Amino acid sequence: MNILVSTDNGYVFQTCVMLKSLFVNHAQAAEPIEVYVLLRNVKENNKVKMDAFIRKCGHKSHLIAIHDEDYAQISADLYFDDVKKTHHLTMAAYNRLLATIKIPQNIDKILYLDSDIIVDKPLYDLYNLLGSEAAVVVPGFAFRDKDFILLANNSIEKTSEIVKHAESFKKANGILNDTQYFNSGVMVLNLKWLRDNNFVYMVKQHIMTHKCTEDADQSILNAILKNNVSYASIIYNCRPSDFGKNNKTFLKQQAYVLHYGVKPWNNLRTPMCMKWWKYAFRTDCKTALNSLLKCLIKK
Repeated sequence: MNILVSTDNGYVFQTCVMLKSLFVNHAQAAEPIEVYVLLRNVKENNKVKMDAFIRKCGHKSHLIAIHDEDYAQISADLYFDDVKKTHHLTMAAYNRLLATIKIPQNIDKILYLDSDIIVDKPLYDLYNLLGSEAAVVVPGFAFRDKDFILLANNSIEKTSEIVKHAESFKKANGILNDTQYFNSGVMVLNLKWLRDNNFVYMVKQHIMTHKCTEDADQSILNAILKNNVSYASIIYNCRPSDFGKNNKTFLKQQAYVLHYGVKPWNNLRTPMCMKWWKYAFRTDCKTALNSLLKCLIKK
């Protein structure tokens, strides 16, 4: 299995926690997992730690540095100033768009996972869903039908807020109301399809004609791949904060991937928070303890 992750210096530990959860739930893998890590502004000591961590867990590490000139290949350098003005984005958010350039050309298929994720069950079935399409993706929660959103969070008020936000976002980004919109935090990418269909050119053309948005490369990926993806079940990309208390059983029993919109290392009231901390302490007890203390102090 080929795995793609992306991080900058501020997310190294979270990335390792995600990888730990992946490794634990693929302990019976016939072969070591090939982990490709796109690194933006990561200090040398953290590179060494991440490489050692992956190898100590019995898997293969491929660390790939991302530089300013790499972004220029897809015109993402046009976003340098805009990204600095946002409160949550860094240029690492655009690293995925460089996959066909930075990943070895003999790799045709790879599973991308965000760093703010916990893998809680094996992902072989998801990985094997990919056929001839550009990618296998999961619909964004806010872009599901109203009945599903209401069933998930058990709140008419919250459902109305989510639907209103989704409609506003679609309008601002020129997305038709009946168009699917996927969350790009979990994607099985067909790198061969992307290369054969000149993905780099499509990305470049989009960036040159569109502003940087709050969804970073997710909006770009939706815009250029929307007609060439297949959709997997939401169980492969569940955001705990989108679900009500009555659905904790669903998250515990059915969710293969927990994707934290509200970060457990910032908010100890985040739903399914303890799941993340369990893997954090299994990753590096000392770092996890320091992170927990900082979170308690902020509280």
